[in-house]
Parts: sequence; C-alpha cells; structure tokens
Amino acid sequence: MATYQGTCKCQQCSREAHVYTDKNGFAYYKCGPCGFFPKQTSSRFNQAFLKTIKRDSEPDAAPADATPPAAEPQKKAGFFDGVLA
Repeated sequence: MATYQGTCKCQQCSREAHVYTDKNGFAYYKCGPCGFFPKQTSSRFNQAFLKTIKRDSEPDAAPADATPPAAEPQKKAGFFDGVLA
C-alpha cells in the first residue's frame, strides 16, 4: 500500500511531483508531464531523498484547522430497542 509523503521537483523537467513510499518504505514518484519514474532501491539513498522532500498534507485530506463535526449525544440502549421493529 502506497503512503503519501509530500512533493519534490522532478529530476528531468523540474516540475512538482507527488512522492509516495511503498510497503517496504522506499520512496518513488512518477512525473505526469514527462513520465519519469525513479524508485529508490538503497536504504541509504532513500533516507537522504526523504529528507529533501517538502512535507505537506495529502491533497485530498481536509485542512488541519478544520474542526470535527459536533458529536450527537448517544442514546442509551433500552431493553426493547430492536425487539419490536
């Protein structure tokens, strides 16, 4: 399962690309405009690459300052709940 990490500049065309890590923790990205697809295979270079990326929230995630919706009070379950339905 891929995990979103942040953004970096493509090594070929210098455009922004989204960086992900695979199940083993190795980083990769695929540049949309040029199709460049580098994948880290050495843990030493992988750690160095992950230090250089810009960390930000996932593009589809809610903003960090958004407050969660108010929770409605839970009704205590009674003896006949669900029996007479």
